[in-house]
Amino acid sequence: MYQKIRQYLNEEYLGWVILDSIPQARLVSLMSRLNIEYIGVRITSVPQQDLAYDLAQEAFAHREIMDVLIKILDEINSQEAERISRMPEDEVKAWISEPGNVYLHRKIGKTIWGLLSDSRQSINGLIPGFLKAVEEAMEMEEHFHRQMVKEAEKIDSILSSKKGLKKIAQSISIFKKEIAREKKVSSDLMQENKRLRQKNIQQQNLIQQLRKSNGELTHQKGIWHNQIARQETEIGNLNRKIKELKNQLAVGPKIRLKSEIRRLQKENEKLNYALQKERRENSAKISDLEKELLQLKLDSQELQQTNQQLSQQLESQKQRFEELQREQGLVLVKKEPPMPKPAKEKGKRLGIFIDNQNVYYSAKTHYGKKLDFRKLLETLIKDRHLVKAICYIVQQPEVSQERFINMLKSNGYAVRIRELIRRADGSAKGNWDIGIASDVITMVDKNSLDIVSLVTCDGDFVDLIKLLSARGIRTEIIGFPMNMAMDLKKEADEYYFIGEDLMVADK
Repeated sequence: MYQKIRQYLNEEYLGWVILDSIPQARLVSLMSRLNIEYIGVRITSVPQQDLAYDLAQEAFAHREIMDVLIKILDEINSQEAERISRMPEDEVKAWISEPGNVYLHRKIGKTIWGLLSDSRQSINGLIPGFLKAVEEAMEMEEHFHRQMVKEAEKIDSILSSKKGLKKIAQSISIFKKEIAREKKVSSDLMQENKRLRQKNIQQQNLIQQLRKSNGELTHQKGIWHNQIARQETEIGNLNRKIKELKNQLAVGPKIRLKSEIRRLQKENEKLNYALQKERRENSAKISDLEKELLQLKLDSQELQQTNQQLSQQLESQKQRFEELQREQGLVLVKKEPPMPKPAKEKGKRLGIFIDNQNVYYSAKTHYGKKLDFRKLLETLIKDRHLVKAICYIVQQPEVSQERFINMLKSNGYAVRIRELIRRADGSAKGNWDIGIASDVITMVDKNSLDIVSLVTCDGDFVDLIKLLSARGIRTEIIGFPMNMAMDLKKEADEYYFIGEDLMVADK
């Protein structure tokens, strides 16, 4: 598919495909995920057309972005591609022989992708002719639009030059002013609606977290979008009616014009009322979301304070122990038997800590497979000396993980298990965040680690990375490219992406 795109399309044509296929909200999310940014400009304020063409340009410049884009376009346009693949070649030629119809139905991009996805070379060969015909149709539409503007100006000139039509011209002038005012009101409403939608997009990350605890929010958000879409449709219908009315100015009687104006005013008043009501409801719901976001931030601050307190307590205990050693000459007794030393030191002392719950769901989401823990361990050790590799597991009572645990132990991992806690309201709680942080700090002090490798994508470990860096410990983050927290990549000394070569089929 990559070679076909290079052969038949350029950046502008690929931009058509993106613009007709990917909605603006998903386009913004995709470009954020691919780290495509606009310096000094919020990406949500960039017009959809500019986003589409910029993404096309980046895809032609970077193969990895093109591969991601191909997967998304295949998914979105699968129905169109399947429809074209079932059509005989003669029918396909007949369909694309009228590009104006395709253009009017806004299916240019989808049709291009359907022709490009077809396995028949003869169908692929139709693309250049189709693109040329579409461009000609666009030029004809633009020419027709210019002619219509000229005709309208000519009619205005004729009306203003005849004394017998002076009163009608005055009425038309008043009506035009009224239409302009209505268009301004509609434009203001659309701008306000756009602002609300942009604010909703900015809240998407928060909404994704809240969906886990309240499924009703997802359904309610869909209702909001449907209501907004209906209001936009009504605005579009009103604009079309206004255009139709302008075309009828030269022949419509004065009474009919006044009646039509009153009807449009009433419809606009209803629309204004509906939009105001929608804005009030959205404001109330957004206020609730902001309260929940504030609570999440407070909980996060509380966890950070707890981590800081634990770090301070550990440091205080260490200092107290050293004072006791100096005062009483005590010798540290290890509660656990020491690990056997290798025959030859391989290099820097390394500790590996794996957040299994985070890794399991990330691998399943992005690759539909499981992580190959044996190959992962070999890849991470390199030429360093492994002090200890620990895998942290949240045990669900109804699921047996004995086979998985035995596999980890047989490959050299230490395993720590915590039971999943079921609350009375039906929700569940179980994570190792604080436990992992405590173990890392303990092993750094106890085993003099030089390097800490943390296998996770969870941004809650940023404070731990900062603490280790401040103490001169080298940190490595290993995770999946699509959902690794940006702050983790920023604070760690090195970060590595887990690719499909470290995956194994889910049996």
